[in-house]
Amino acid sequence: MSTRTRVDRASKRPNNHNDSSSIGKCDEKEKTKEGLSIDEMNELSNTTTQKKPKVVLDPIGEVPSIPQSPCTGYCTWTFDSTSRVLLAKFLIRNEEVIVTPEDENYLFQMMERNDISVVSENLGK
Repeated sequence: MSTRTRVDRASKRPNNHNDSSSIGKCDEKEKTKEGLSIDEMNELSNTTTQKKPKVVLDPIGEVPSIPQSPCTGYCTWTFDSTSRVLLAKFLIRNEEVIVTPEDENYLFQMMERNDISVVSENLGK
């Protein structure tokens, strides 16, 4: 069999193959475009995939308390300090939700905060 030189179209580099059965096979000593051998690339890959040390975060600190909720009788306000969730349960009378200006202002003030979650009940009815 004769020795032929083929040019890889993507890289324009000659590939020396003795016969058609070796086409597509890579010589282990062949260098990659970064100049590293396949073995060196595999070794580099193994070192970069090792577990990274855990990051320890500082505690957030004291969170501000929420202001006293209004006592209008038309909304029951409940705050869970563990989950930081404020529940607003609005009263329904004659199939109509009653929202006083005091409850509405307090609801909007609490919704602007980013340290608590606000859940309202009966507002969408």
